[in-house]
Amino acid sequence: MELVNICYLFGMLFLMSTDYSRWTMAGMLDLKYELKVAEEFWDFLGGAGTYTELLDCFEQAGIELREEIDEYFGKFNRT
Repeated sequence: MELVNICYLFGMLFLMSTDYSRWTMAGMLDLKYELKVAEEFWDFLGGAGTYTELLDCFEQAGIELREEIDEYFGKFNRT
């Protein structure tokens, strides 16, 4: 029987806080070994530098699409 290295992932919405010790899953997961967030998560999936590349892609898209983004969200501005 061949041994296989298996990783499981738990996905959730991004939280602005980085204090995951208070997070609901604390006690259910070993936060040091079983929870990956932001840079650690994306670099785990795509290799070193993936998180930075993603941020750069979003920044570039935001710059290129600024007018369209402002126009779209301007429809919701009620001030």
